[in-house]
Amino acid sequence: MLGEKQVFATHYPHYGRAIAWTGAHDLVCCGHDHIASTLAQPNIKGGNTWLLNPGTVAGLGAPAAWLPADFDSLTFDLRNLDA
Repeated sequence: MLGEKQVFATHYPHYGRAIAWTGAHDLVCCGHDHIASTLAQPNIKGGNTWLLNPGTVAGLGAPAAWLPADFDSLTFDLRNLDA
């Protein structure tokens, strides 16, 4: 838990999608492919689970990005870093 939110973190995006699909968490964080994204992933409980990939600040294999988040309101601000 992070505050009042159920959070799960894993390295691989396909694990992240599977965990998000269960609806057991408010948000799931993953990485590995370095592609920054935010997705309201439909889950089996009829709702959505946030699936977040913060990307890479180093710019390895994808543009450099970071992902500030407000976990209370579940809002995210995906930002690309200037080269």
